[in-house]
Amino acid sequence: QLVIKLHTKSGADHFLEACSREERDNWAEDITSAVTKLGVAGGDKGTDQDDPAGSQLNNINLSKVLDSMYDVHSGIKMSSHVHQGSTYSNCFSGSAVVDWLVFSQLALTRVEAMTLASALLEEGYLRTVGLKSAEALRAASLGEQFMDDSTALYSFVGAAAGLKRGSVKAETSLSAVEMSGKVIKRGFLLKQGHRRKNWKVRLFVLRSEPAFLHYFDPSKATPVEQEN
Repeated sequence: QLVIKLHTKSGADHFLEACSREERDNWAEDITSAVTKLGVAGGDKGTDQDDPAGSQLNNINLSKVLDSMYDVHSGIKMSSHVHQGSTYSNCFSGSAVVDWLVFSQLALTRVEAMTLASALLEEGYLRTVGLKSAEALRAASLGEQFMDDSTALYSFVGAAAGLKRGSVKAETSLSAVEMSGKVIKRGFLLKQGHRRKNWKVRLFVLRSEPAFLHYFDPSKATPVEQEN
């Protein structure tokens, strides 16, 4: 059983799934530690955890990541690439995206950056360019669709392609107080939806002082809910 159950003060249950028992136990231990530091009973260890008083389970919009990628000064650079005799314009390589995510501290490791990029690809913020990245998307499993490869090409898609570089969107999902805490743990877990009960990859960030648990949901523009 690799599922972690978070029960909030409002009575809502959140089910998260780790990829291994070790990862599940590490998350459970860190969440329990946050509870203990707040002087609140943490309940049973393992797969059933109470939500710390004052902690928040918020949905962070990935538009912040997308806006950062479009930043005229520090965003990812698009250019022309030649692959197998074909020239592709206004695109970037998979390795360039991974480099940028790690350099921008949106991911701690290259593996984490690949999972985050896969979520952007899965939700339609990025698209494949050329055969190599397209074949990888068809063949790979969830969370592994994106290639950390200098010859695998990608670009922006849909509404994202029409954004003006350097534009800044109003960020309503997070407050300065929520983001001021020290990052205790961050990583990717599968989260079960409340309505459809399907599982999707989400990036979770656990902070302390003050205690908040945030997760990135690329499919929503505003927080799904906020628990106090």
